[in-house]
Amino acid sequence: MKTLVLLAALSAEWVFGDSSREVDKANEHLLRMFPDAVNIQRRTLPVTAADAESVLTRSKQRWIGDSVDVLVPVVNNTPLGYAIIDNVMGKDQPITYLVVVTPELVVKGVEVLAYRESYGGEIRNSSWLNQFMNKQHTDPLRPGGDIRNITGATISARSITLGVKKVLCILHTLKGRLEHIPWESH
Repeated sequence: MKTLVLLAALSAEWVFGDSSREVDKANEHLLRMFPDAVNIQRRTLPVTAADAESVLTRSKQRWIGDSVDVLVPVVNNTPLGYAIIDNVMGKDQPITYLVVVTPELVVKGVEVLAYRESYGGEIRNSSWLNQFMNKQHTDPLRPGGDIRNITGATISARSITLGVKKVLCILHTLKGRLEHIPWESH
């Protein structure tokens, strides 16, 4: 029987609001996407000024903070993928979302963990989120272009689209460090 180790208890600056609820949702999502995972590990990686500049150059989005928390489903001491929880601003409220990628940094899924606006919740629909499948940091991810807008949720759709691009770029920037971390299956 598999033992699942959930590494939660994340700081409030990582996730707005009730972080334990959002982390639980992220872990549930990861377990659905990676049913063979023996555990989910969390690693905090430093983000240097050069890393942040690289993300800004590639995504036109600024990485806020000097670190990033990466959730990693692991089996046989091997990462099955990587995931980052991030926040973007909707019209008035933050939106917490999860980006899950393969070890090759190709999008495997995007999930909205907390949507706090009173309208525009259509961005939580799988038909809209599935547009991100198989995207990489080199894809343009243009809101209203290769990622369609949603009437009544234009700001939220734009924010999530730009946020996914930013997360893909930070993962690409940190890929070498992620590949050299020793992973242990428990």
